[in-house]
Amino acid sequence: MVGKNKKPKVLIIIPSWTGDVSRVKRSIEQQTFQDYELQVVTGVSPAARARNVGAQRSNANILLFIDDDAYFGTPHVLGTLVDLIESDPTTAVVGTSKLVPKDATPLQKAIARQVPRMVYPVVHAHEESNPPLNRYGFTAVTTTCCAVRRDVFLQVNGFDEELTTGPEDTDFFYRVHKKGYKIIVAKDSWVYHDPPASIKDLAKKSFWYGVGHALEARKSPERRMDVLPLDRWYGKLALPLAALALPFAFFFHIYFDPKRRLAFGFRPLKTLSTYAVLCGYVYGWYRGKPAKRPGTYMGRKPGTMGESISQPRPARVLYLDAYPKFGGGQQVLLSVVTKLNRSRYEPLVALPVENPLRERLIENGVRAFGLPFEPSNYTLPSPLRPMSVPRTVVSLFRVISQTIRLARREKVDLIHANSAVAGVHAIPVARILRIPCIVHSHDFNTSGVTNRLLTVMMRYRGAAMIFVSKVLAAHYRADKLRRYPYKVIHNAVDTNLFRPDENARERFLAELGLPHDTFLIGAIGRIERWKGFDLLMEAFATVAAAHPNARLVMVGDVIFEHLKGVKLELVQQVQRLGIQDKVIFTGFRDDIPYVMSAVDALVHCPVEREGFPMIMIEAMACGRPIVTVPSGGIVEQVFDGVNGFVVPMRDTMALAAATSRLISDPSLARRMGLAGRRMVEERLTIEIQTSQVEQMYDRMLHKAGAKVFGD
Repeated sequence: MVGKNKKPKVLIIIPSWTGDVSRVKRSIEQQTFQDYELQVVTGVSPAARARNVGAQRSNANILLFIDDDAYFGTPHVLGTLVDLIESDPTTAVVGTSKLVPKDATPLQKAIARQVPRMVYPVVHAHEESNPPLNRYGFTAVTTTCCAVRRDVFLQVNGFDEELTTGPEDTDFFYRVHKKGYKIIVAKDSWVYHDPPASIKDLAKKSFWYGVGHALEARKSPERRMDVLPLDRWYGKLALPLAALALPFAFFFHIYFDPKRRLAFGFRPLKTLSTYAVLCGYVYGWYRGKPAKRPGTYMGRKPGTMGESISQPRPARVLYLDAYPKFGGGQQVLLSVVTKLNRSRYEPLVALPVENPLRERLIENGVRAFGLPFEPSNYTLPSPLRPMSVPRTVVSLFRVISQTIRLARREKVDLIHANSAVAGVHAIPVARILRIPCIVHSHDFNTSGVTNRLLTVMMRYRGAAMIFVSKVLAAHYRADKLRRYPYKVIHNAVDTNLFRPDENARERFLAELGLPHDTFLIGAIGRIERWKGFDLLMEAFATVAAAHPNARLVMVGDVIFEHLKGVKLELVQQVQRLGIQDKVIFTGFRDDIPYVMSAVDALVHCPVEREGFPMIMIEAMACGRPIVTVPSGGIVEQVFDGVNGFVVPMRDTMALAAATSRLISDPSLARRMGLAGRRMVEERLTIEIQTSQVEQMYDRMLHKAGAKVFGD
């Protein structure tokens, strides 16, 4: 590869939605010609736009386009293409032959034999292969692998970005030849290229090829590509005739690759492809713009190459959160949007006006918008509270209407709802705007009304779900939402923020006025009845009797007015048990990483199922052992005897025994803490979580066919 300070002779451009180019990159590195620069254009759709974007990033004299699922057949291909272009100024494009990989499946080989344009045999002499200028036809060269003179590429204004994958290359080669340049197939040069791997992939590829063909036919009527002129009466008549001719289509075939020819024989895959192309052609014809529309090349209208080139923009993701306070789900949201790859995704967050998360988002450079969520929006109406129904319905429609206006104004490409309740608000917006929507489910404690609404709404084909644990996914899949795409993505933490701190313990003990030999048991989180703090108090009374040096530090408080009585009950229970001098209530603190590193162990004993509690991952990241119960997703976090102890739910004696064992065996507690830290580093980092979320965005946007990287 050429050095950084030297102008390369060739710019190799690989459009790749996912960025997986390892195979083609290895074949490029094995080429004898090495005076090149490599550009992998990821996440840009359609392929025409990706190629144009890549061409803007270098001033090399020759542009070489190669697909991410292709690779060179010999080490001399690149050199041959470059030599041919440099030897003749009238040659603008040089391409290779195309073969099926040796490790292709039997189905792929059958598709290559039957379906046109999947294979082009190797030629043993340079062949000129120009597309006809005044009739329907092709060139044997494709953008699977071809080299183009940069000056000619600029003359014809690059690829037409309004054509779907497939015909954009034939349109480009037509415009090149119309300028008077030649297109050559190089001798003894080929690439291996994977045909569709399944019947579904073949049908999908053929359909979109048909769409592009119709758009190209309407754009350039002088080429007479409208093999089925649907603007004429006889064109419409051909549609029912085509359906009637299906039995004959299995044995009688017309090919145009690159010359028109007839073929006979039983070729069911060719028939499937032909009818998928026909369906796509009809769809593309009626969704296309009027004939002779200008088209868009390299982000501009034709003939404006001297003007500034519009740069692609990241896909805009609107995060919708309905929770009025800052909890675990909001912490996950904050972590994801701050770690998101801003070159590919631009986060926008809509949430209740008074939510404290808003200030944190703004501090991290994320635009946040307030929506009129009522407190009842988070639970939705209940049959036990019939008077709440009208108010909630009115609020629901207000939030949906304002979200629609916000999404339209900001040109949002995807909506990410941060809870099941937010999903009830988000999916109608996505349906109206025809954009993808992801519902991120964090817990089991969703009302029956919400679940029933979500069951109906998830029928939207553009919707999918993220579950924070396998247990939560199994719960929804078995009982509520039976058929929809989903992915399990565990919550995660920033391991640079949550990490072991050997000095934290001494500082915290001094702050609390406790001696050095104190064993600090942490109970961290907002105070609610379902978190089982009353059971913890009973268990700790037993622990304190056996270990006088043990102390319980309660970090957290109530966040809703109606729960103040829960804290009062806890204080009274502590006094009744006679452990008031050994239990410390600190209230809310904003230095949880410091506190977590300071305690010797975390005890967490909820009486209801949790999705994948953040407090557990934070303790593991700080190297703290955990005593807990097998509640929901906790079974995927803590493994009994490895990074903590798992005891039966509501069993205060077992809870006390496990905690006492950690106090009595410091080396065991240390080993468990280290094991927890390793687990987090291996699979629960924020980088891993964000990467998985971005991959789901990629799939959803790609499935929707959204043109999201430019206006």
